[in-house]
Amino acid sequence: PPEALLGWQAPPRMPPWATAEAVEAARALLRELADEQAEPLAPQRSVHTALHRVRHGGNAARQMNAALEGPECAFPFTDDAVVTAALSADPREAAAPGPRTPLLTTAMRGLVPPGVLRRTAKGSCEADLHRALHRRSGGIHSLLDGSRLAAAGLVDRERLDQALHAHASAASQTPPTSLMPTLGCEIWLRSLPGAEPGAHAPPGPPLPESLRGTP
Repeated sequence: PPEALLGWQAPPRMPPWATAEAVEAARALLRELADEQAEPLAPQRSVHTALHRVRHGGNAARQMNAALEGPECAFPFTDDAVVTAALSADPREAAAPGPRTPLLTTAMRGLVPPGVLRRTAKGSCEADLHRALHRRSGGIHSLLDGSRLAAAGLVDRERLDQALHAHASAASQTPPTSLMPTLGCEIWLRSLPGAEPGAHAPPGPPLPESLRGTP
């Protein structure tokens, strides 16, 4: 419902291929955590939302640097000084109708090409994800042939296959990024030494060669 978007953050959503058991398990865990430590990051909802996004971005940055070889990636927008400056701005100026990200545009003037500052929309990686899902569809289906998530009763394999087909053909109405946590969890489960896929299910096949490199 629209009023849910006016809460402290967007309501969590499970993907359509999650089983009823998975949904109930996630709901129970969230309720348990809420009862134990449900404290906002700030008194104001807008500041809480901003800090929540900063934390989410910081976690993603740490995971990326831990997974990739070579020089570390830098994420200056998550620096304390930058976050403090952004939160100290008048919200009416930070989200004024008209130009996108007006404060950032002003701060970056003279530092980045003018054409970038004139952009009125945000870039998207969905086209790249659709192409990657199409190109790697064989390896993804091989990965899911012995799905440990399915063996544990957490995903409905038929609905997941339908979603993969729709995303690979760019016909899906849901963003392709919704598949990434599921595939990532499947790969993570296979990486655990000696992990059992389920009480009565045989171990799944090894990770397909086509999924071991960069997409």
